[in-house]
Amino acid sequence: MARGGVEPDDITYIECHGTGTKVGDAIEVEALSRVFRRTLDRPLIIGSVKSNVGHSEAASGIAGVLKATLALETGLIPPTHGLKNINQKLRIEERHISIPTTLTAWPDKPSRVRRIGERFSLIHSSFPHVPSSP
Repeated sequence: MARGGVEPDDITYIECHGTGTKVGDAIEVEALSRVFRRTLDRPLIIGSVKSNVGHSEAASGIAGVLKATLALETGLIPPTHGLKNINQKLRIEERHISIPTTLTAWPDKPSRVRRIGERFSLIHSSFPHVPSSP
């Protein structure tokens, strides 16, 4: 991020590995919270395409890139399908992390550039803001 001139606060959304395992997801979220320290008014939004389409083994990486790209283009973050109980080890409230369960409009930010992380590789877009439809 430093070489690209991107600050951790510039990242709004992370497309995670997120397999739904208690240990693996807790480790991933802990690592994210250490890098992307957030406040209550600017939570880090995380998700995983696996909740929408399954693991799909080798294709899960490209599926995550496609999901993240569409979220950038439309300004809408897809929900995490089927989330009922959040693993308490994730500690999302104290870490100010949000997992969308409904279609979510991209949070407003002064910059016109939306930025996401996808398995810790940076993807950015200069698409103009696309207002969400009702």
